[in-house]
Amino acid sequence: MIHFLLLVSRQGKVRLSRWYLPPSCSSQGPSSGSEGAFAAGLPMKERSELLREAASRVLQRSAKQCNVVEWRDDTKLVFKR
Repeated sequence: MIHFLLLVSRQGKVRLSRWYLPPSCSSQGPSSGSEGAFAAGLPMKERSELLREAASRVLQRSAKQCNVVEWRDDTKLVFKR
């Protein structure tokens, strides 16, 4: 399941963030705003912490390492350079 999509520059600046609603919560109806419904359930502080942590985790990897990173408990980050 895709939780979020991030476009991050090499300097670590977030260019685009899109948050998605987990299927178990999709019956609650659409959320307002251009952010995804998943983001509506997360506080802004937690979202910014996730963004910072994910971006730093990906940016610190060398180009020779694989593009899939085990992150947190059961989440994988998949990225493209």
